[in-house]
Amino acid sequence: MVSVKAFQPQRNHRSTGRRFELLGRCNGLAIYDDYAHHPTEVAAQLAAARGVVPADGRLVVVFQPHLYSRTATFATVADRRLP
Repeated sequence: MVSVKAFQPQRNHRSTGRRFELLGRCNGLAIYDDYAHHPTEVAAQLAAARGVVPADGRLVVVFQPHLYSRTATFATVADRRLP
């Protein structure tokens, strides 16, 4: 038999850092950080972010490439996958 306690939220649980992590709020803006670096991950994260932003809200995304070679390699894939 499984204990009901096993399914209760853990107070000390921390999710994986930089995976749609809420950094804070300022002047009505919510600031999130995510480490998505592959076009498929970026597209999935954008879809998730759109689900959080109110219908009349605005979503601003900043992409910080870490490796020129990776960005160049994925550029054509990103063009096809990202809206």
